[in-house]
Amino acid sequence: MNSNRFIKVIIINLVALIKEIMFYKRRANENYPSKVSNCSYGKCLKAMKNIPSKTLVQIFKGPITSWRDITEEHINYVLWVDDAKWIIPLTSARYINHSCDPNCIVDERLNVITTRPVQKGEELTITYNVIDGDGKPLITKLKTNDF
Repeated sequence: MNSNRFIKVIIINLVALIKEIMFYKRRANENYPSKVSNCSYGKCLKAMKNIPSKTLVQIFKGPITSWRDITEEHINYVLWVDDAKWIIPLTSARYINHSCDPNCIVDERLNVITTRPVQKGEELTITYNVIDGDGKPLITKLKTNDF
């Protein structure tokens, strides 16, 4: 009888944890002037309105892990953070695509910030995993006032 009660408590705690994760996942995507859209090459992140330069449009949130611990389901969405650390984004930021002429940067707090005015409906883009002269990811050194 005690083992059944123990299992019931575990299930109740797991359900509560899942609800909490879903709540924060939904909240993490609220109040940003961007949305996930379909593009000719898959999903992308687009501006929901005209956005001025230096505006926070999304944030990378999720577990930070090593490359070997990234599952196949997440491999296309990870972003190199520092040394052997990668973030598996759980927010809409996971759908931001690369451009050689990006309109956003990812700062040291993993915020996605516009670097120029962006028009409503325009795709939001970054340059993936740019490295500096020391071989470190550039995002670890970018500050919002650097552009």
